[in-house]
Amino acid sequence: MKPTVRLLPLVLAAATLTVPLGGSAIADPGVPKTPVAVFTEDFENGMGTDPVLLPSYLGPPPVNETYTADPLWLTGCNGWLTSAQNPNTEPPGAGCGSFWGAAKQFASDL
Repeated sequence: MKPTVRLLPLVLAAATLTVPLGGSAIADPGVPKTPVAVFTEDFENGMGTDPVLLPSYLGPPPVNETYTADPLWLTGCNGWLTSAQNPNTEPPGAGCGSFWGAAKQFASDL
């Protein structure tokens, strides 16, 4: 007598391993998930009436972020954290020339 091969249990086992679609980890096409902020910085920590050059700024606790920039970029009025409340004269060495008033206005607008 020839042996009989039974495939039915294998087909049923494979059918039970399928994963249903549409779980919470899978996004619906065209429908973005709600974003989650992983980092924010408003550059307001400890700001007084004087502008601060970016490498001198210290972010808020508990992280106390510090920032850096290429020294070549930190010329010509770049890298200054300013506000409309800052003095009307640019900081020494800022290199803003006639743009200092505009820099203060940009900060106020933002």
